[in-house]
Amino acid sequence: MIRRLTGHVIENDPSNVTLDVHGVGYLIAVPAQSEYTTLHGEITLHTYLAVRETALDLYGFLTPLEHTCFTTLLNIPKIGPKSALAIMSQARPAMIAEAVLSNDPTKLQRLSGIGKKTCESIVQYFKNKNIDLGITPTDILPPVHADAIEALVTLGYDRGLARELIRTQPPDLSLNALITYGIKNL
Repeated sequence: MIRRLTGHVIENDPSNVTLDVHGVGYLIAVPAQSEYTTLHGEITLHTYLAVRETALDLYGFLTPLEHTCFTTLLNIPKIGPKSALAIMSQARPAMIAEAVLSNDPTKLQRLSGIGKKTCESIVQYFKNKNIDLGITPTDILPPVHADAIEALVTLGYDRGLARELIRTQPPDLSLNALITYGIKNL
């Protein structure tokens, strides 16, 4: 099992990174998020090797937390590596943790290509296994923040970046103020 690779990024596109590790180029599927598509220089990716009859596929993540989230998703029925990567491309571990802590699978239903039953399965599995995703109940976003993030995503901004920016704002700001702040700072 290839667990971690450190090397130089020689190519990247929205869903793959080619990592040169001592002269060997590894094609690694990564979440389609802006932070992955701009990788350059030497990096370390925490990897998962999916062994199939016809292929050996590597999936990589910048943090151990993202790797844990990905491998946990793989244990849920009807979620394979490609589906788990699609989920990770749209939802950071904090978003999944919020849905689990609030026991609200509808928070995940906004993700493209994921149905109601799968969202419910994800929340139940993470809750039953008591997976630590690095978030506490006090970290859950207020509804006005969640609405502002959804508005920014609708306008074409990256969900993860919008979430990180909006969560730093006070919860008493209006929805319009949060959206305006997001547009100015993203």
